[in-house]
Amino acid sequence: MSQQTRLVVTAMPGLISKAYELARFALDGHSKVALQAVSGRLYGNSSSFGFRRDLSKAFQAPNANLQIVVRPLQRDDDLAFLREGGQEGSMARFAQLRMVEANLPTCYVAVAPNGDICYMQWLIPATENERIQANFGSQFPLLNADEALLEGAYTAPAYRGRRIMGCAMAQIAEKAQQLGARWVVTFVARGNEPSIKGCERAGFEPYILRHEAWRMLHRSITFAPISQPGNSQVSV
Repeated sequence: MSQQTRLVVTAMPGLISKAYELARFALDGHSKVALQAVSGRLYGNSSSFGFRRDLSKAFQAPNANLQIVVRPLQRDDDLAFLREGGQEGSMARFAQLRMVEANLPTCYVAVAPNGDICYMQWLIPATENERIQANFGSQFPLLNADEALLEGAYTAPAYRGRRIMGCAMAQIAEKAQQLGARWVVTFVARGNEPSIKGCERAGFEPYILRHEAWRMLHRSITFAPISQPGNSQVSV
């Protein structure tokens, strides 16, 4: 993945798809959140940290505060927690359901001792670059052959605060070695301190900064390397 700053702008088909999704989201009873999302696409700015982990370096996955088993998502898994809850967090739940519907490979889940799905995240290889671009537009740089993407990290509300993300994410990342990847990358919104800490606990370090700017439904994205990629302390 090139560390050179680059600028890209969304294409109209992607905008039409996003508009359809927001309309469906509003019809599902989340009109207030949908309007906020539209407002942010008329004028808005956001930044995210890109993190990566070098799988050639030995790393001990941290423990969670409960025993978990990490495995691929199964057809009969209960994801009811993505359809429950009020307005708060509804956009994040909708994004998770959208990824499930897109059938991107591969969604991994962490299973609690009682059988509950307590965490989920996708590990996507470089061979899926076209599908990544089709689903996310220019949100991520194209992956090199020795890279994989982690996306869609989500901890079920009932299991938050139990240090599950770092434990599960570390194990999921290691599965990228089976795909021939040395590097695993992921992006976290600047200001999302719990997820940033989760990435750091999973052995990831910040190396790139992504800035998104929305102007009248057109999005531009720039990527710029962080000056000291070896420094795991980031300002949120």
